Amino acid sequence: MLYVDESSQPGQKLSYNWLILLIGSGCLLFVGLTIYALFFDKDVWCKTSELVAVLSLLVGFGLGAIYSFAEYFFTKGHFNKTGITFSTPWSGSKKEQWSDLESAYYSDSMSWFVLKFQSGKVIRISSYMKGFRGIVTILRKYGFEM
Repeated sequence: MLYVDESSQPGQKLSYNWLILLIGSGCLLFVGLTIYALFFDKDVWCKTSELVAVLSLLVGFGLGAIYSFAEYFFTKGHFNKTGITFSTPWSGSKKEQWSDLESAYYSDSMSWFVLKFQSGKVIRISSYMKGFRGIVTILRKYGFEM
C-alpha cells in the first residue's frame, strides 16, 4: 500500500523533479569524458576492442542523456478533480476525464501509476513526478485502492 498524506491538496501540475535532470547531467558528463578519452588518449586507438568499448560508452551514455533530458523538459501534465491532461515525447498528448477511468494500479517494478481509460488510452505517471500524491488522492476518491 502506498502511503500518501491525505491532508495534502491534489496537485494541479505534474513534472519531474531534479533527480531526472541530475541523471541526465551525469550521463552528459560521462559523454564528455568519453570524448576526451577518444581524442586525447592515444591508447584508445591501439586496440580495436578498446575503441569499440569507448564508442559504446559514448553511444550508451549519450542516449541516456537524451532520454533523461527529454523526460525532464517535455513530460508534463495537469489535473484537477474532473480530469487529467498529460504529455510525453514518446506517446504524445492525452486528455481524459476521471469519470472515464476503467482501471488504475501502481506498478512496483516500474514505479509508476498505470491509468487505463474507456477510450483505450493509457497514461503512466512516474512516482518520481512532482504532484503524483495528488493523483493518488483523486484515485482513492474514485474508489481505486493504491
